[in-house]
Amino acid sequence: MRLLAVPSALTLILAAACASTAGSGEASRAGFQRTVGTASALDATEKALKVLSLFQFEIRRQDQVPSIVIETEWRRRDPFADELELGILAAENRVFVTGRRRAETELGPIFNVSLAVENRVRLNAAGSPWVETSATPMYRQFADSIFKLYQRELTIGVRRH
Repeated sequence: MRLLAVPSALTLILAAACASTAGSGEASRAGFQRTVGTASALDATEKALKVLSLFQFEIRRQDQVPSIVIETEWRRRDPFADELELGILAAENRVFVTGRRRAETELGPIFNVSLAVENRVRLNAAGSPWVETSATPMYRQFADSIFKLYQRELTIGVRRH
């Protein structure tokens, strides 16, 4: 009986992921990727590091030339309630901030900045593979809170180069 529950739970996870990304045009394989806005390299990097530290992410990689790349380590978290209902017992997230040069100003380059939050889950705490296609509503709400805080930080500050 237990063997039947795992495939059906996996089917539900995959269905939730497909439903969350259908038609959005901004879906990563984890279900969440958005354009944050424009910023100088200094602003994009400093504000990203501030927001990521608030969510307790550790930086794995950080580059600024020729484009901005910030990648975090996978951060383990408790599964959300809607993930628990699907039989998910373990969950992790990592974040990517990227910036591509958009324009040159007399103060320096301006970058288009994007944020992606990847999600992976396990149906069994030990031994099962990670599934990277889960994107439940509560996960999307969590990812959106990171996005909105980062977007706000970039919007309200004084531009620094």
